[in-house]
Amino acid sequence: ALGNLKLVTSITDTMAQALLQYGYTNFQQVAQAEVDDLRQVPGMEEVERAEKIIQDCKNLVKQYEAEGK
Repeated sequence: ALGNLKLVTSITDTMAQALLQYGYTNFQQVAQAEVDDLRQVPGMEEVERAEKIIQDCKNLVKQYEAEGK
């Protein structure tokens, strides 16, 4: 699961571990998260950071869909 989260360039190893602890096991789940929910995860308290991570995950979901993955 950690590897899937690490596909998102804006997610560090530490952030990926924290996301896993908060129940986010893949970037698809993060893409569907609300900013306020993601801000509960340590390291993502800033609105701008949470928004960027969610957007980066959404972009990766679109890329995977376009490639048929």
